[in-house]
Amino acid sequence: MESKFSDWALKKGLKQGTIDKLTQEDLNDFQALKLIDIPSCYKQLGLSLGQAAILENAVKSLLEEDDEMNRGELRYYLDMQLYGLIA
Repeated sequence: MESKFSDWALKKGLKQGTIDKLTQEDLNDFQALKLIDIPSCYKQLGLSLGQAAILENAVKSLLEEDDEMNRGELRYYLDMQLYGLIA
């Protein structure tokens, strides 16, 4: 799974420890590759286990959510989490 994740992350331009962009298409790709189990790939992202759990929950929410504002707010929160700006 980690090599699939690495390929996907590279293709999408994700950098270690950050998320540059998460579009609905990206999330659909992510789900299609069965990579929603982010904690198993957290080392590839350079995340702590706690950050990986937050990311996994956020991605699941984004996949279920259809509201643009909520997706934007969640992406902002995720970015802040990943940059370590909020505890």
